[in-house]
Amino acid sequence: MSPQPGKPALLRTLNDRRALELLFAHGPLTRGRIGELSGLSKPTATQVVQRLEALGLVGPVARVSGGRGPDAVAYGLVADGNVGVAIDARAHRLAAVVIDVLGTELAHVEASRTVDGPVPAGAAGTGGPEELAALVDRACEAAGAARRDVRLAVIGVSAAVDEAGDTLRFAEDFPRWPVGGVRRRLVDALACDVVLDNDVKLAAVAERDHGVARDAKSFSILWMGQGVGLATDLAGEVVRGSDGAAGEIGYLRTPAATEADDPVEPPTFHHLLSASAVLELGRRCGISPAAGTGTDDALAEVLADDRVVETLARRVAECAAPVLAVLDPEMLVLAGPVAVRGGDRLAARVDELVSVSSPWRARVAPTGLPSGAVLEGARVALLRRLRAGALERAGTLD
Repeated sequence: MSPQPGKPALLRTLNDRRALELLFAHGPLTRGRIGELSGLSKPTATQVVQRLEALGLVGPVARVSGGRGPDAVAYGLVADGNVGVAIDARAHRLAAVVIDVLGTELAHVEASRTVDGPVPAGAAGTGGPEELAALVDRACEAAGAARRDVRLAVIGVSAAVDEAGDTLRFAEDFPRWPVGGVRRRLVDALACDVVLDNDVKLAAVAERDHGVARDAKSFSILWMGQGVGLATDLAGEVVRGSDGAAGEIGYLRTPAATEADDPVEPPTFHHLLSASAVLELGRRCGISPAAGTGTDDALAEVLADDRVVETLARRVAECAAPVLAVLDPEMLVLAGPVAVRGGDRLAARVDELVSVSSPWRARVAPTGLPSGAVLEGARVALLRRLRAGALERAGTLD
């Protein structure tokens, strides 16, 4: 049996991590202020700072006037070597932000991608996971960060991610990516650790962190865009399911009543709620945006019509019924391009329909993050992991 760490070593580790947490929360602090906030004596706080500085986790960043006494040194987190990349990988677009352990955004870059057909000239690698390597290279160059300083990439994809099996399911947007061993390929391509997650689940992370659901005990987020998906947060934990496929409701068959009154083909939730489904609904109502109109503008034009909003609201309420029955969330958040263009009108009408047609009392609200929710969620997850890594290093100095 390996020996247990002694009490002094454990106390040093706890003190060091507490000091780091204070720096995460407050920014640069003097040794005296660290002592005040942590309850440590000044000599102990000084020793804590010395250990963290020796590990390269903190360093002097400013001098603070001491009034009648000498100036004090303020210590802050060292960002060098503590950098990560958050990535949103969609069917036709890639976006990435570089952040450091302070949470500072160093760069934001975007690129188009092609799902079908030959790999465009000049594209990185084979169009598989290697396509992200060129994006990360560009992001690091824009950030002025050394590529070797990137510790972690958090990547959101429009697919179900089975972390244990290292596989993707429902991955139509990634035909050149391997079904199995995808994370290993990404680690090799990006030369850093990788966390791969579903896009809607990351949107839920962002909604919980600083969106409309930040104070909810539980919520489900219904994403309506190019695809349709659901993610549920129960007491701060996103439900993933046995193999990561929880929430892939776009593949479910529509309720029988909906098939009779509002038929679509094929009869799935995707063909009721997706962007293409809403544009088709607009055409049925005689609304055809001009050729060349972008999807977002076309959705805005179609959803300006009360008939479209009413029909879509009924579709959403009917599709949400099984979610409310099984999970009973406090809140149902409508998100994605369709929900954003539907706005408060759509959410309010869905809320009315849910309240009168079911015994469940979930409050329906539009997303608090009308743009970039997936990338925001990846960024939140990335910062948490960068800081967790710093906390793990604290207390490791012999």
